[in-house]
Amino acid sequence: MGLEMDRTTKPSETVRNLPERRSYPKHRSQRETRDPISRAVDHTYFHKSLPFATESVWTGATFIHRKLGATNLQNLRLQETVSPASPAHIRTASGAHCSCVTTKSEFARKMLGTPKAGYDSFDEDDSMFEDLASTSAAKDIQKEKLNEVLSQDKENSGDRPEKVKAESLLKKYFGYDAFRPTQWEIISRALNGQDLVIVMSTGYGKSVCYQMPPIVKNALTVVISPLISLMEDQVANLKTCGIAAEYVSGDKGNYSEIWNMVKANEIRLLYLTPEMVTTSTEFMSKLSKYVSFIAIDEAHCISQWGHEFRPAYRNLHVLREKYPNIPIMALTATATEQVRQDIAKNLTMKDQKIICGNFDRENLYLEVRELTSAPQDMRPLLSSTDERHGKGFGGPAIIYCPTRARVEELNDYFHQIGVKSAMYHAGMTLKQRTDAHQNFSNDTVAVIVATVAFGMGIDKKDVRVVIHYGAPKNIESYYQEIGRAGRDGFPGKCIAFYNEKDLHTQRTMIVANKSRMADKYVKHLETMHQYMENFLRTASCRRRIILSHFDGAKRNSEEPKLDCCDNCTIAIKKKEIGIAAVSSKMDFGVEARLLFTAVQDAYRGRAGVGKSVDLLRGVSKIPPYLQANPLKGAGRHKSEAWWKALATLLRQNGYFVSEKIGDNAFAQAIRLSPKGERFYESSVRSLELEPSAALLSIAERKEHVAAVSSSTGKNTESAKRSATLTLTTKVSEIKKLSSCKMRTYKECREYPEFKQSSTNDTHTMAQLGDLRKALEDMRIAISTELVVPCNAVLSNSAIQQITSIRPTSTASLENVGDLPEARRLKYGARITAICREFCNSRGLKSDVFNRNSMPDELTCLLDQLTPTIVECYKIHVFSSANLKSIADARKLALSTVVNYLAKAMALGLPVHLEVLNVTPKLKEKVMSIIYDQLDSDVTRMKPIFEKFPEGEIDYNQLKVILSILEFEYGHQGEIQQLIQVQESGEPPAKRSLPSILS
Repeated sequence: MGLEMDRTTKPSETVRNLPERRSYPKHRSQRETRDPISRAVDHTYFHKSLPFATESVWTGATFIHRKLGATNLQNLRLQETVSPASPAHIRTASGAHCSCVTTKSEFARKMLGTPKAGYDSFDEDDSMFEDLASTSAAKDIQKEKLNEVLSQDKENSGDRPEKVKAESLLKKYFGYDAFRPTQWEIISRALNGQDLVIVMSTGYGKSVCYQMPPIVKNALTVVISPLISLMEDQVANLKTCGIAAEYVSGDKGNYSEIWNMVKANEIRLLYLTPEMVTTSTEFMSKLSKYVSFIAIDEAHCISQWGHEFRPAYRNLHVLREKYPNIPIMALTATATEQVRQDIAKNLTMKDQKIICGNFDRENLYLEVRELTSAPQDMRPLLSSTDERHGKGFGGPAIIYCPTRARVEELNDYFHQIGVKSAMYHAGMTLKQRTDAHQNFSNDTVAVIVATVAFGMGIDKKDVRVVIHYGAPKNIESYYQEIGRAGRDGFPGKCIAFYNEKDLHTQRTMIVANKSRMADKYVKHLETMHQYMENFLRTASCRRRIILSHFDGAKRNSEEPKLDCCDNCTIAIKKKEIGIAAVSSKMDFGVEARLLFTAVQDAYRGRAGVGKSVDLLRGVSKIPPYLQANPLKGAGRHKSEAWWKALATLLRQNGYFVSEKIGDNAFAQAIRLSPKGERFYESSVRSLELEPSAALLSIAERKEHVAAVSSSTGKNTESAKRSATLTLTTKVSEIKKLSSCKMRTYKECREYPEFKQSSTNDTHTMAQLGDLRKALEDMRIAISTELVVPCNAVLSNSAIQQITSIRPTSTASLENVGDLPEARRLKYGARITAICREFCNSRGLKSDVFNRNSMPDELTCLLDQLTPTIVECYKIHVFSSANLKSIADARKLALSTVVNYLAKAMALGLPVHLEVLNVTPKLKEKVMSIIYDQLDSDVTRMKPIFEKFPEGEIDYNQLKVILSILEFEYGHQGEIQQLIQVQESGEPPAKRSLPSILS
């Protein structure tokens, strides 16, 4: 397929100054004279006899050839100068990536599709690859780079057999086919005896990193874990996987039994509390000659700069004294750079490696709401869709409250309205807490209301909702707590309710304890609390604030994203209906100087912010000595709420500090900080800050009043003042479709793999919810019987696969991932019996294995999507499921499902257009409107939608069509950029998603 031109565009205007194809010698005798670098590339990276593969990525103008399997992936860039009109490269661009290959001929087959004339077969590896790379600048590969990669490969070649063995054990004991990125590097380093600090977000697989080394080496690992309840869950889970694990605690009194098992090498993982490590000196000394690895979970508790500092953890440095030659792995999901370094220093690690994963939990949606009352706050979140538990939050939910009183109040309210909930706090008896914990773990109740004492001890992967009913203490504890949602990779929702009283109380506690803490630590607490306030109050992306705290160098894009946070959702909706985006910053210089003067001169830093606001607004209750002050009434054009919101913004940005007044712990005064004093004493008039959500909300209400006054002809002074409050805005970047078709979108019917999908599949899928419920009922029964968490029987992922495959034999069950061998053997007969009976009674096919086979050129594209999007996409393509069927199956909104499919389409992944009610005629009409009536503008959907007669198209259909068009045509300027890239030899910027998805 060549480059398809719009009839209004001349080819010469689009593809010009592109280099011609070169040819290489075709015969082996001629090729042997090439330089050593080219020969090394041939025989090292693409020769079929070598035991590793290469991954080749098409970026639009560059092939990235990357060796797989090395500890650190090294890139060799072959910059392509081929014309976009070349069939080989247009095909590749339409797929964006090629799949992993092991030989040059296979690589060529992926790129070219069929042999060209003159080739006898694809087995002539060198010839075919040279033709493919004939326009490549391969000769520009630097010898130093190649030698570095070859040298590193030689160093790492020794761990390949060990990795193969480890992957086999991973499949056997955990049910996974391969390690996630960075997991093998961590395991390999541990096996080689290196000390490690691992920071990896919850749900990404930290546990596997320390659980695999003792399995591979058939040795003992001591695991330090903070809570008995957590140890119990993890040991129970490991035992169901067939892994020998035990825990020791003073209450259990099993020292003798454990010691005998240790001596017989019958334990792979032994869990201990930090208190036991530091106090049971005799037991720990006896262990010394049997321990091969040490793992410390929740290692942020070691650092005084962490949010859950525990003195017993701080004393774990004794491990290095007792076991000087045993490698230590410290693991946590939340650690800043300061905390990481403190952990390594405290444990006196030697030649340690600090490895950080991605902090971004993309499957979690973040939202903030105002806290009012339980009925008003909770009722909108409740649904009746849960057949097992009735009214609830659409899945297991944890609700954190700052006090015991609020826990009990909210739990009572839930019981009054018929929500099955349990509560958990430190004032309950041990049995009450244990029962609540177990009932939540085995799905007897779906909602637990708790203080932060609950959570670290919960090993439940399918929590769908985490609610903070009260302002979280700080940004790090908040990140740790929301990490309990969506650990299975499916969507999770995180909602924080707060009011000003919560924040004031937390600030007061810090101020009140200043005299008992070092200045440096007080500053640390204030900084962490400030980040939390910024998160709660911001009008921009909330996720960006979290990521900037943990790793300032890795911030996500400032563009709003789908399924990210409430602020991004609002921004996207405004963009779609044509509301200009708010400028990232506003000038508060004049108002800030008025407030600074009131605080500094009128009250001399000895009063709360409310008194300064009263003075500026000129209210009658100001003190007599300030009645003649020129500041009186100077700010009456703004509301009290606006001034207080500005004061909060200034404090958040470091211009104010709070101090305790007298002996009253809850009375605070504000004064200028050194930063505030510098601005106040300077002649600078401008102070640009990012407005808070509160300021934006107040300004929008004022704009509405001004607009109403103007429309009714009442151009009062008040309306004039309101009009001056209009926020500074910027017009969204205009995006126009290119007139040149750069790619061709292929739908599902063009792929043989998807032709199996039939109209029957939608009917089948509608019944699978009943099978899923039967499997969940079985899981709960086994969980209750064995007193283990539900996910220790069957994970949600395994249940989803079982409903798709419907295995009726133990052999068929082997096709299910995330199902360890021990569980398969133990529960397999019950699972297959349920599937067999279900399929027989419904007349459905069983043992369906070939339905999930993706074409090779599409497989790598799925890696760029979240697990949730991949699951929804596969349901659609393999079952011809429409939007409603997917939404019902996954309990998602229709708009969310279409957004997921649109993200997949943006990468070139095919969909069933006929199922989505998108026809060629409808697509042609959308194109006609865009090009003929809107000057190619696709910035917003609303202007396009309004050009259609009512009922002819909906927003879901339009979103699908726009995704196709933006994939095929791109935006104006992209082709020129591509040409410039080819002329410069520099790789292009990563292709952005369509504007409706960005």
